[in-house]
Amino acid sequence: RSGASGLASKLLTKGTRTRSATEIARAVESLGGSIDSGSSRDGASVDVTVKSDQIGPAMAILGDVATDPAFAPEEIERAR
Repeated sequence: RSGASGLASKLLTKGTRTRSATEIARAVESLGGSIDSGSSRDGASVDVTVKSDQIGPAMAILGDVATDPAFAPEEIERAR
């Protein structure tokens, strides 16, 4: 989708100030899970799917993605 929420959803899993996109993906995969982002007219979302015994570590990753996204200028240009 176009607009700010679409741009944000594309960028949320592209890295944080402390983790690269590769590190995020590997961390979630190491838990046996997956991570995806999406957007709607009303906002952006990030979904992490893991087995119930991996909720704690998955929430730590999701918290980092949601509260500390890098929004690197080069990723913004690529996403546009």
